[in-house]
Parts: sequence; C-alpha cells; structure tokens
Amino acid sequence: DLEQVRKLHAQVMRITTSLYTVGGYGGAIIPAVKGALNCLGVCQEVVAAPLRPCTTAELDLLKQRIAELNGATTVQAAETSVD
Repeated sequence: DLEQVRKLHAQVMRITTSLYTVGGYGGAIIPAVKGALNCLGVCQEVVAAPLRPCTTAELDLLKQRIAELNGATTVQAAETSVD
C-alpha cells in the first residue's frame, strides 16, 4: 500500500534527521545511534576507536529529540529483560 509506505518513509526520515545529525563530525551516526539506544536503556554507549562516545550535551540533545519524536517531554529508559 503506497500510502503506508509514504507514512513509514516520513517516519524514518524524521528519526534520521533528528538523531543522526547529533555529533557533527563524519561518522557521528554510530555514536548517535549508540547514545540514543543508551538513553532508552537498550545497550551501553561503547564505540570503537577512532569514534568517541557522545558528550553529555549530545546525550541531553538526543534525549530531547527522542522525547519529541515520541510526543513526550522526557525520555524513559526501556524496560529490558534477558530470558
């Protein structure tokens, strides 16, 4: 269904333009994704050299943008369990 594809594409573009631009240097996409997942409680924010983890300011920006994407004012860590 073309209309559903358009909606999903628009959602993907909102996410990528909100999160992938944090960091401001080439290759920032990986630290930004790891930082966002860390904010959600999914994984730790560990990146391999030569990349660097997000700064505190960048993590704060990621939390703000995640909240905006979710239509909320704050980010809550995801509840995760390992079976």
